[in-house]
Amino acid sequence: MLFSFSRHVRLTISRHYSTARTFEQLGIPVQTCQRLRSEFGIDQPTEAQTQFIPAMRSGRDLLLRDRTGTGKTFGLALALTSLKRSLYLAPNEELVSQVRHWIDRLGGSKELQQRLVNTPSQAMDMDLNVNRIILDEADQALRLPRRYATIRQQRLRHEHPKPAQVLIDRLMMNSYNNNKKKPQMIVASATLNRPLRHWLEEKGWTDNPVFIDLVQQQPATRATATTTATTATTTTGALEINPTRHYCLVVSDDEIRNITSPPPAATDDNDDEIQPAPLGFDDLDDRMLGSIATLELVEPASQSMLFVSTSASTALVKKRLAKHKVQCRDIREYVAGQTYTERTLWLATEFSARGMDIPNISHVYILGKPTSIASYLHMAGRTGRLGFRDPQGGKVISLVRDEGWTTKKMLDMFQLMNIPVEHYEYVQ
Repeated sequence: MLFSFSRHVRLTISRHYSTARTFEQLGIPVQTCQRLRSEFGIDQPTEAQTQFIPAMRSGRDLLLRDRTGTGKTFGLALALTSLKRSLYLAPNEELVSQVRHWIDRLGGSKELQQRLVNTPSQAMDMDLNVNRIILDEADQALRLPRRYATIRQQRLRHEHPKPAQVLIDRLMMNSYNNNKKKPQMIVASATLNRPLRHWLEEKGWTDNPVFIDLVQQQPATRATATTTATTATTTTGALEINPTRHYCLVVSDDEIRNITSPPPAATDDNDDEIQPAPLGFDDLDDRMLGSIATLELVEPASQSMLFVSTSASTALVKKRLAKHKVQCRDIREYVAGQTYTERTLWLATEFSARGMDIPNISHVYILGKPTSIASYLHMAGRTGRLGFRDPQGGKVISLVRDEGWTTKKMLDMFQLMNIPVEHYEYVQ
């Protein structure tokens, strides 16, 4: 039986405007701060880190929502090195490997890396006794039913809980059975929505949690909503913000064009225009992949990333791109800490790249309409990340088929996100 408490949901919304300007003032040990400077060249915390690191160290349950690329996961890893008996969970092996690499460079022990930084599946068979659980990329790790999920979908999710839920339920139950205080829960995601927050309370995982919402603290303007990270540190160690620019290109049988306005609204006298005729190709057709080849040719990028559907065979996409003389590498081949000097197009799905931090990605290509706003934000967040060194900022270029109401749906999505879509100068 799954561990669950039903209770009145309480939530403390906190802004934690810390006056700390150094990691030492945030409680990070001096030795770790020295490693930060020598290994990463970092002297000062980001605004996000000044808010959530003290909250983590307070012992209270913490819900953290922040925009991608602002140093959230790095800050969690940094705090983890000095918080004993803490378990860090991430939904994929790639993110786990990256956090382990950061901890290694920060001076953390191999035991800490291997035992207490894991995916839920890897940690399932371990005998764990922890005071603190950090669940990163929580929406992906838990995969709760969508808002309008059918009863069957909800039942299937209930009958087949995700490994993260099974593991954390077990750890909570162990504490309850041994009359011990439940572990502190730190739940982080760029899309920590209200249903997920409510679910965490209903499960009994969080108790009167502090909710640090850095998304709401940043007004949705071009300088904030479309910004996904920062440039290199200045001579004083401060961080400067660079904008990420967003584009959307529409691919038809014989052209690539910038997205403009949606199709005209249908009327009762014009039923034939309710749904324009579908194109004879899909998102992985040679016309779509050829468009990627064209973009790579007109605007060469040292490090870029291409997102394809989660159902696509990345090996097949890689082979077909090679026919267009585009060489790419599966993101699962990426090794944290290794320097990649050759021009590289990383091939990924939304799930395989979740939380990944590959330095200096200047261009992100998204093939096909994203499944949701959250999906788009996660994919777009792979460029312009912490330490990004291009004064022009990163670029996110979506390519969709000129079909049906895709144009209108894309424009609606950008409007809901309050993200301006710019004109891509290399196409009409």
